[in-house]
Amino acid sequence: MVDHDRLLIFVHVTGYEDMGWVCDADARERLFVAIRRAGYELELWTVDGVESLRGRLAEAPSAALWWPNAYLIPTADGGTLGLVEVLEEAGCRVVGSGDAALQLMRDKAACQQRLGEAGVPIPAAVVVDLDRPEAEVLAELSAIDGPFILKPTTGQGSVGIELASVVDEPGLAIQRARAAAAASSGPILVEQFLPGADLTFGVIGEGEAAELMITHYLVADRPPESSPLDREARLRPWGDGKEMVVVDDPSLRDQVEALAPRICEAIGVRDVTRVDGRVDDEGRLRIFDVNGMPALVFPEGVIVAQALACSPEEDADTVFDRLVGSILASAEGRRSVSRSGRGSA
Repeated sequence: MVDHDRLLIFVHVTGYEDMGWVCDADARERLFVAIRRAGYELELWTVDGVESLRGRLAEAPSAALWWPNAYLIPTADGGTLGLVEVLEEAGCRVVGSGDAALQLMRDKAACQQRLGEAGVPIPAAVVVDLDRPEAEVLAELSAIDGPFILKPTTGQGSVGIELASVVDEPGLAIQRARAAAAASSGPILVEQFLPGADLTFGVIGEGEAAELMITHYLVADRPPESSPLDREARLRPWGDGKEMVVVDDPSLRDQVEALAPRICEAIGVRDVTRVDGRVDDEGRLRIFDVNGMPALVFPEGVIVAQALACSPEEDADTVFDRLVGSILASAEGRRSVSRSGRGSA
């Protein structure tokens, strides 16, 4: 008999593999090994839409823990809903952030605005869409020191980021952003390009007990003063000039330790996130991305590489199992609090 208190149901949405924690069958199976090693019985639910999921939810055990492997799930009318939204409506207790936080993290412009309102340092930026007068946008951008980087406001994995995304002149930045907005039918974020090396930190758990993994993400032929970490560089395997290096600078570590809880509170992050930023000319860390479902692909995923860099003397499988176990422990802790009546999951 299955102990439903130790049952984890992993929900995989067909066709949405690139928008979750693991994107292919091999990565999924390695994650499953770690989940089972953490002491869980595991069920894989593969669904193709909201209707098929809701049909199964009616018979699901209420005590289970749920791990959603996508931001969105298609509806019968051709639209989408948040996968976690559907699970939360059914009273399911999920691993990771709630739907409101996940959808906010998917909208980079809205997420940056929320961070700025919470006092988190962010790069100066202007949102370009085809509804705003070009002269108005140009006036705003001209007040920001260049160079600039053009970013889609939705997406993940640096999709849409290329070496040519960095532009020196405000006029050219607006021209290219408007063309990109027209091609993608969505707004483009034109952001001040910062010269410091990419700094990324993982946050596991919540509050004072959260664990931080603070690293530089370095690619030898992408000098940070002139190059972003574009999609092509991110898809390369680790090694041969691409490496994750632990940050030992006390000033940077202090900044991360001060910012991490503020970021998580402002966005509503639960259990795990990965945050990306760069240092400006004055040595101040500025945040430009907060990730809702950091890839748990072993060993290529960025947060996995962080964990391995922070524990170089340990076996890689052991480090990965501990990473997954820590995420589950955080989710389990929230579930336990909810059952005691002292909080919510």
